[in-house]
Amino acid sequence: LATTVETSNLKPIVHISPIKSSEDDRLHLVALTGGGSRLYLSTRNAGENNPNPRPYCLRLVSIRLPPGFAPSGPTQKPTKVHNGYYKAGLTLLASSPAEAAD
Repeated sequence: LATTVETSNLKPIVHISPIKSSEDDRLHLVALTGGGSRLYLSTRNAGENNPNPRPYCLRLVSIRLPPGFAPSGPTQKPTKVHNGYYKAGLTLLASSPAEAAD
């Protein structure tokens, strides 16, 4: 992870959704964070060939930074994300200055 990324973008986790095998057979879950990041997780080790193994681990595979994140310029990323939705590659984030405003 780049040293310019604030760790506050990676916590807290506000939503977890499964990823269908028809969308990606290597990724199984996506976690949305309060900073707007997406954490992609797998329940098997890299290079494993068995398409239907019983889950025995939870491994972080990839991190996508929030929309609007740019390490070299002013950021216009979501803040205070308190809920999210993920389905078939579409991510929706609900954020507001105060959680009670939605």
